[in-house]
Amino acid sequence: MDDLKNGALYIGTIPSSMDNNRCSVTLEDDGSVTFYIYAPNANKVEVAGMGGYFSSERIQLKPDMQGGFSANIKDFHWAMHYYFWYVDDVCITNPHAAISYGCFAAINTFEVPEEGEDFYFVRDVPHGTVSLCKYTSQVNGHIKESYVYTPPGYESGDGRYPVLYLQHGVGENETGWVWQGKMNFIMDNLIADKKCVPMIIVASSGYSFKDNEYPVFFPGDFDSELVNSIIPYIEENFKVKKGRNNRAVAGLSLGSAQATDIAARHPELFSAVGVFSGVAIHLMKKIIDSPYRFEAVFMSAGDEEKEILLGINEMVKEFSRQGKDSTPKVYEGYHEWHVWRKSFKDFAQMLFTWDDAELDDINKAVPVRSKNIDFSTPVQADESMVFFDPVYRQIQFENDEDGKPAGKYPDVIHGIRVTEDNSIEVNLFAPDAKSVSVVLENGTEELLYRSKKNDGYWEKTIGNPAEGFNYVTFMVNGTPVVNPAAPVGFGYNRAVNFAEVPERSFSWHELKETDHGQIHIHYSCDGDGQVSMNYVYTPAGYGEDNCDIGRVCVLECAADERNFCWIHQGKIANIMDNLSGEGRIKGVMIIMADSTISDDIIGNITAIYGIKDSEQIEWFKKGDNESWTSCRHRFVNLMCGIQ
Repeated sequence: MDDLKNGALYIGTIPSSMDNNRCSVTLEDDGSVTFYIYAPNANKVEVAGMGGYFSSERIQLKPDMQGGFSANIKDFHWAMHYYFWYVDDVCITNPHAAISYGCFAAINTFEVPEEGEDFYFVRDVPHGTVSLCKYTSQVNGHIKESYVYTPPGYESGDGRYPVLYLQHGVGENETGWVWQGKMNFIMDNLIADKKCVPMIIVASSGYSFKDNEYPVFFPGDFDSELVNSIIPYIEENFKVKKGRNNRAVAGLSLGSAQATDIAARHPELFSAVGVFSGVAIHLMKKIIDSPYRFEAVFMSAGDEEKEILLGINEMVKEFSRQGKDSTPKVYEGYHEWHVWRKSFKDFAQMLFTWDDAELDDINKAVPVRSKNIDFSTPVQADESMVFFDPVYRQIQFENDEDGKPAGKYPDVIHGIRVTEDNSIEVNLFAPDAKSVSVVLENGTEELLYRSKKNDGYWEKTIGNPAEGFNYVTFMVNGTPVVNPAAPVGFGYNRAVNFAEVPERSFSWHELKETDHGQIHIHYSCDGDGQVSMNYVYTPAGYGEDNCDIGRVCVLECAADERNFCWIHQGKIANIMDNLSGEGRIKGVMIIMADSTISDDIIGNITAIYGIKDSEQIEWFKKGDNESWTSCRHRFVNLMCGIQ
């Protein structure tokens, strides 16, 4: 069960065959933290943070003589921590611990809650929905994804809502504000307590480069992508209130710079701006000089962010000299997520409170129109794997021709790459390892060799792999690890890498140019704090007159997998989009059930979408020993046989 209540998302525990399902990170009753890993072939295991409240100095774990290593650390400061494991001096990502996307890679995380602060916990209140929505970038033609929060009651009501566009920081992506920031739970609680206006929140990837272009400021042209791609998509597909006074933009760190820049460039489109740990606070001068009134100008930082605080103080003085309002906030903390969660909570309560009578003529809405751009390169897929595609979204920072900080996609060494002849090329950076191997889904173990071209890497090309989906377990000195530079899924009760080898006669699961449906994450919480998280697919055009839901299929995963595996390993959304696009099916909704699914939960979900006839519901289960390739084929046959 994912421990969502205390803000942590554990995606795996150690299988019982190893050590009685012992967690990799445990928050003890006395406030201490216990780290554990099963590594019977290791001589030494250490953990270390990234500085701040968790020092980068390594802490050594003690062996327990049964193959495990553990350490209990007292007086751990509250925060959401990124951290690293070291096995025999090799930095690894632990597949049995919580994983998020940060520092441009899959990275382990854990949470120590702050006493008395539960504003981001999952409470027993009405919950909004987080939807995964695909759009085509007008900047580079890539199919990309936004995470969109809609408030409780959105699906069943006729109301329209204002929109906050919320950006992540450097090294993170569109998933950050949900998995690390818990913005959906924060909003649920604020709305339940009547502390803020219900709103839609859109979190998107802030990296918007054209392929092979020279690096540009604020990496890529996210300004154009937001204005010409994301906002038009949201206003076409969601029940939004349009106009300047119904849009706000905010972000943390890099996202704060983007938010400030966009609000300054387009004051006719946004009426509020939130700058959390602002790394380009000087851009506020353009907002100060703008003739437009802003409902809220919010600037915040942690009390350890000394240089940022100096910049905020200067901007507050400048706003005051111009007779304009701004709101500075300082929270205990470093450049980290707990500061940004509090910033978001306070900023959200300031938004969309203007009365129409207060609006000057200068604040009248300006319509947003999408530009049609002719691309010289074909549309490409920018699809996430579990939480992310860690290779595609890596960014390399340097200076542009004017000496400004800039970024671009680097020429990275892929952890897993399928070659033109359908071989699997594997690489792992482990300069201090004594041995590196991979174990394929069929049980075959392949030894890697030290690369002669890339210092510190181990590599091998594996010929004639099975077509379709293949789990790939990386082993360092005999210990299973996650390769942070390769796609990450979930299987064997842990995080695990995988390779996708194209099939010669089956492509329904591939991401294609067609009308895309949406995936919605529905949360529920009972009085005992038991959290249920279920994923729902609705087809493109759902809610329109020609796209009613006619059938519902509930999917059950294998015993050692999770319901989100249907998205990233089963590719259910792609399959449904492609079958619908070719007219094979119509009006089918998919529920991807978690282990707590019940008839009541299914009834609650279907009621949201206006489905009352339980006879429309049928079930499909993935076999415990069945490959995802086989499962996809069976599912397509089932879908095509429905109608």
